[in-house]
Amino acid sequence: MSTQPFSIRVKIGNHEIEISGTKDEVLKTLEELPNIVTKVSQAFGTTAPSVAVSTSSQASEPVAERLVATGVPYPPITQAKSCGDAVFQLLNSDWGREKPRALNDIATALKANALHYPVASIAKNLERLVRRNKLRRWKTEEGYVYVLA
Repeated sequence: MSTQPFSIRVKIGNHEIEISGTKDEVLKTLEELPNIVTKVSQAFGTTAPSVAVSTSSQASEPVAERLVATGVPYPPITQAKSCGDAVFQLLNSDWGREKPRALNDIATALKANALHYPVASIAKNLERLVRRNKLRRWKTEEGYVYVLA
């Protein structure tokens, strides 16, 4: 039995649950996640999102591929050498070509791929890619948006 600390955070729509404990405790709690989400939603008077938990071979898939399979539109990033490389891969994907992306969109997509860069680092890399003419940016009401040049 594992006694190492283990935690997982699950976000479904506007709901987010973090489960911490030993690995065995967390995995056992994951099996009960649909019931937990329903109870929490009832406690706050909201509608529970549908939750399907499977502990099968999904654990071996990269996070972003699991997210795309469940309908969250973030593309997988393969072997990024740096923050700038990861950002370029995102914007070079169908997701990045679909529409201009803001800094927050890019940061969220990186986190979905388990790449946790500070927002300031992502912003600096976006600026560098713009200066190198690899990206274009312009200001909108929400802030700057980025596309491939």
